[in-house]
Order: sequence, then structure tokens, then C-alpha cells
Amino acid sequence: MTAEPRTKPAPETKAIGNDVTQAFEDFHRTFASFRDTNDERLYQIETRLSSDVVTEEKLARIDRALDDNKRRLETLVIEKSRPQIGRGEMASCSAQERMEKFSCFP
Repeated sequence: MTAEPRTKPAPETKAIGNDVTQAFEDFHRTFASFRDTNDERLYQIETRLSSDVVTEEKLARIDRALDDNKRRLETLVIEKSRPQIGRGEMASCSAQERMEKFSCFP
């Protein structure tokens, strides 16, 4: 009976690449659309003393899209900043520094 050599599992790789850049560009475009729509709403309020319902609904939809884009961007940034598994590298801070960082948690 021969023992088969054990192979190490492949290290984890982060395939994020340009996703962060794309997410930021989406966020920027959505914010520009929000700004333009809000300016239109303010103009309507100044001229008619109220804004159009369609403009209000459009602004609400863009606001939800902004929240989604922001959440996606934050998730991608967090994933990209995580260290890769299997590199054999330890964190840049010492054990004492890690303890100080996490001591504030209950």
C-alpha cells in the first residue's frame, strides 16, 4: 500500500481586478444623475412652489441606487483589502498591536 503524496490546496486568489474601478464609476454616474435631478426638483419648487411627483419618484429611485452602489463599492474595497490566504505572510502588526486593536470589543 503506497501513500499518495498530499498536495497543498491552491491559495485563495482575489479576482476583483477592475471591479472596484467600475463600481466607483457607476457610483459617480449615479451621483451625477442624482445631482441633476435634485437641481431640477429645486427649480420646480422655486417656480411652482412644489415639485412634480414624477421628479420626486425619480429622485427616490436614484437615491436607492446610490445606496446600492455605495454598499457594493464598500464590499469590494473590503474584499480587496483582505489578505490572501496561503501566502505564508503574517499581518504587519505584532501580537501586542493586534491585542490593542481588538481589546475595545466586548
